[in-house]
Amino acid sequence: MPKKEEGIRALETLLSGDYCPILFAVLSSLITASPEFVHEFKDQLLSVLELYAEKLEGDRLRLWATMAKPLVEKEPRRVCLAAIKACKGHPYSFRPDINPRMFPLIPLLELLWNDPQARELLIEAAQTGQGGPLLPSWVKHKMPTEEAPMQGEARGQKKQQEEDILRRLFDYLGCRLTQMSMRESPDFIAEIARKRIGIEVTILHPGEKETGGSPLRRQEEEIVRRNGPEQPYGMWASLDWKRALQRRIEQKVRRAKRFNRSSIDKLWLVVAAAVPTSGAVVSTCVLGFDVTAEKLCNLTAGVLEESVYDLVFFYIIMEKKLFRWKKGNSWKEVRQRRNLSTGELA
Repeated sequence: MPKKEEGIRALETLLSGDYCPILFAVLSSLITASPEFVHEFKDQLLSVLELYAEKLEGDRLRLWATMAKPLVEKEPRRVCLAAIKACKGHPYSFRPDINPRMFPLIPLLELLWNDPQARELLIEAAQTGQGGPLLPSWVKHKMPTEEAPMQGEARGQKKQQEEDILRRLFDYLGCRLTQMSMRESPDFIAEIARKRIGIEVTILHPGEKETGGSPLRRQEEEIVRRNGPEQPYGMWASLDWKRALQRRIEQKVRRAKRFNRSSIDKLWLVVAAAVPTSGAVVSTCVLGFDVTAEKLCNLTAGVLEESVYDLVFFYIIMEKKLFRWKKGNSWKEVRQRRNLSTGELA
């Protein structure tokens, strides 16, 4: 194992801008074997990571990642931002069926994924096209499918589906909007009772896994692609909506912290289930009789009270069942209305 003095000299040389692969090997070996060295020279090590994040490729990426991993626990945000830059040096998209040695940054990204703040940074970077081909493809593999980065036609279809959900919601409430525009973060801006309301829309997939999304959704979409959207099909639905709802709301609460609220007066979240769309009917199925306001309070009230959302809807579309949470109040079931004033909503 290299001695502490060798590590100090390696740090000084690298920080001066004089790159040498051997020095990275020295630091990688020392960091792995000596937590004391990491603790004592944390700031210098982070500076080295940041300085060389965009200057490495091939096996040098592996040494860089080895240096970075012990620092994740101490400074996850700084390591994450450096890792996003380092991903640019990797020329390939992630594929789980390829030898892991082809992707030396993946073990580091896995560590960062376990930190909520770092995970949000990785997701945001992937959605904005940062991190070369590696990061967006890896995040797509890790994330629930509905949250994965989308581009082009797929993004347009998703937006149309979200808009349709909002139209159905406001029809259910008997409220007609005069103006609504598509955005990002949040998904829509609507004018209601002379207030600008930011609305984030998400679709619930019961049985969704913490990583890798919803297997049931992928299976259903594949059946529809193979047989055509007009052909009937049969599948077993998942009844595990509670954990999926908790997880989805927690994701949306974390995401909403990054929203710029300077141009909106209120922020809403709409969670839709039982979506009447071919390829989604089974994988989004929630049985209305199993959902009560009391269950929703037990599942989500705590995290919502601490969130930036002012109003949350859980809309089980095909069951024609709607629940509403309002800050300072508990969940309540909302009956279908014919003439709800926009003022009652805002």
